[in-house]
Amino acid sequence: MRWRKRAAALLREDAARAYLRWLPAFGLALAGCTQGSVELTMRTWWQAASEEAALRGIQNQFKQSHPGATFRDERASNMTTRYDVAQELMNNSAPDTFEVNLGADLLRWARLKTNDGIESKKLVDVAGLFQEEHLEGNLVSDIGDHLGKTSGERFGVPLDVHRVNLVFSKKAADAPSIDQLCPQAGDKPLARIGCPDPLDPPPPPQDAAHCAAGDRKRLALGVSEDWLIVELVLESILPAVVGANTYNALFQPGGTQTGLHEANWNRDSYESAILPALICAQTLMDRFDIVSVAKRETMPAWGAALEAVATCNADFTIAGDWAEGEILYQPNWQPLVQREFFEPGAPSSPIFVYTSDVFPLPVQAEHPVEAEDLLRMLASSSVQTAFSRAKGSMPAIRVPNGSDYFGRQQAFSSDSTRRLLATSGLLPRNYPDQVNQTLRDLICGRAKAGDAAKPEDPAVIMKSAVDVLWTGFAVLKAWQRELHGELQQ
Repeated sequence: MRWRKRAAALLREDAARAYLRWLPAFGLALAGCTQGSVELTMRTWWQAASEEAALRGIQNQFKQSHPGATFRDERASNMTTRYDVAQELMNNSAPDTFEVNLGADLLRWARLKTNDGIESKKLVDVAGLFQEEHLEGNLVSDIGDHLGKTSGERFGVPLDVHRVNLVFSKKAADAPSIDQLCPQAGDKPLARIGCPDPLDPPPPPQDAAHCAAGDRKRLALGVSEDWLIVELVLESILPAVVGANTYNALFQPGGTQTGLHEANWNRDSYESAILPALICAQTLMDRFDIVSVAKRETMPAWGAALEAVATCNADFTIAGDWAEGEILYQPNWQPLVQREFFEPGAPSSPIFVYTSDVFPLPVQAEHPVEAEDLLRMLASSSVQTAFSRAKGSMPAIRVPNGSDYFGRQQAFSSDSTRRLLATSGLLPRNYPDQVNQTLRDLICGRAKAGDAAKPEDPAVIMKSAVDVLWTGFAVLKAWQRELHGELQQ
């Protein structure tokens, strides 16, 4: 086993060196550049092989301008990382920078108001850096709208833009459309639910005969991680079933950006709006054979789901475009094809649910000068382009016509594209934790107390899901008021 781990480490080192060769050389005029020994703490949730290579490329590039710099990596799952960062920020300590998603995931730390009304800032406003690096007006569509609570504020540097709602399959015919996932006629909750246990160890690759389409498609799901279930239900199924306007209204109630007012909602209208997507999520088990996968030591659950598709143990999975980076990193996974979701009734209007990896400068950063230098480097389009090659994303900074990612950025900014911020950018810190569990129950079922072999009535689970989401709706209303300044004195 030891030689296998060593071999895996060497492969990752080779990938990092290859990534550096991709990175174009460019001059860095970094204010406060030091030659002394500094150890920067950088907390991320990047754990896949492709993500590690991309991270190493950034760090090694930074060391070229800061020869004495080293990095203390603190990588874990996204939920663990968020929890650890929250504890540190609340205790007035913090890493030098940390990964956070665009929107609420970032802005929840920009200003905190305690119960006694005292306001404190946990992040530095880096608007000056944006001006110095000419970033204003050079971000792709909509990204700048979610970097500050008021006009002119910038609480982090966006490194990329990710699309979270894509279908990956071995063959195009195996990638179902939303109409195939969620037939509209006669839909109702069905009784047979329950996710199988995650596969451990992973099954061996199948021969070509097993890749042939059968009567029932096999859907690979990473049910061991809550955020993958949230992504499946709320960010992939929901907007494709109810449409972009209803998605925004459900997650931005009363927000000035939506033009939809909370007075239009009551418990019944809310249930009617969200129910079609919840029904679809609950009945996936009846329409598909579920291949349940779990995170492994060197592979996150979404990577294990992709591997199941690549090795013909599943027909498709639903994931973000970070899968593209891992597919390139794992040559035996190629080729895999992808399919996008469209606005209901508008097949020419793709739905692009997006997020961005953003890096802020904490007020309590131990090395603020070097941390700001790192953010300045991340703002370079050269670094962003090279990073996206490894990560499967696209740069958050606009690229010139004819260069890499220009076409993808144009498609993202097109008037026909329905751009929707992912839920990580819409849900505040105090959003009910029970939502994660109720969505898991919705897909996998929940055994009744004292009778583990008998799942709870699907109708009971459905009612619980709607109740919990409706409770979270009140939290969202308060967050939107705060975000748009409606509660400020």
